[in-house]
Amino acid sequence: QGCPLVMAELCRPSFSVVSWNVFVGAPSRSVDLARFEAQAALLKREAADVYCLQEVFSETVVRLFERELGEDYEVLRGRPSLGRAALRLGLQVVAALFAAVGIAALVVRRKGWPATAEAFLAGVGALWLTRRVHSSVLWSFALGPTPGGLLMLCRRETVKVESHRYCDFATQGGDWLNLFRCRGYTCARLIVHGMATKIVNAHTNAFPTLGMLDAEPAPSPERASQLEEAFSESRGLLILEKEGFIVMGDFNTNPEVHEMPAEKYGLSNCWAHGNCSTHDTPCVTLPLTDTLAFVFPDTRRDLCSDYQFYKGLSVVRADVLTIGSLSDHLPLRAVYQF
Repeated sequence: QGCPLVMAELCRPSFSVVSWNVFVGAPSRSVDLARFEAQAALLKREAADVYCLQEVFSETVVRLFERELGEDYEVLRGRPSLGRAALRLGLQVVAALFAAVGIAALVVRRKGWPATAEAFLAGVGALWLTRRVHSSVLWSFALGPTPGGLLMLCRRETVKVESHRYCDFATQGGDWLNLFRCRGYTCARLIVHGMATKIVNAHTNAFPTLGMLDAEPAPSPERASQLEEAFSESRGLLILEKEGFIVMGDFNTNPEVHEMPAEKYGLSNCWAHGNCSTHDTPCVTLPLTDTLAFVFPDTRRDLCSDYQFYKGLSVVRADVLTIGSLSDHLPLRAVYQF
């Protein structure tokens, strides 16, 4: 017979959580659907209980994930704002009209062309330009319908979603990218293997950095305020139900700048307690690869931008997944026990 304490430990339910910035793409390019299809295949193989994804801005990519993973996972995201949807539709209409008028004006100068040919060329030109713009990374980032670009996937077999909501950060200053869209976090109350768990998926300010072409973060009071807001969701946990809590995501910060208020809220870093090798092994989720160097060529070293902090749970292990060139970030995986 085994030791009762050991047997009890083995019988405690565990679940895996992965945080991953999937990288919307280089600003000058179109959305690479083949890369996102490969990401979906990786997520299906990994079969985590909960995925928290960042930078899922393109609606086409959301539909791709729903198509490839929807049978096994419930897809959670915030409600698109009506104002942003109206702006997106209005810009599409205006772009199509301008394209049609411009192309028609050029075609009309060619004397002898039938009117039907002119109308046809104008229509084709307008359609091509509109579709080209709509498939671009810039369009997806600025006008994509998913608030904050945040997606949460919950495995239907093991996770029941009780509620979820998206919140814009109260502080949006400090990062010029927030002029185009707000940053925020998604908060979900889940029942995982019958146990209550609250999970927060956040993406905080990418800027300021040490330079416009350097990914190394610089200290930011605005980013610290956003992290304070996300970490404060740990207050009000259901004590009687022994509710666990995890806050994770792309925090765009370094531990040495002390912007993450983990100690204030009694939270532990999954890497420090679950790293299988040694606590001194650095966690690298943003390695200095060709993909990173293309966007931030002045970056000089590997970085850790992605984190998971928890309380009310114990961490079994934590590791970083190897994914090749599927994103500039590496997925951070942790396995927890109740």
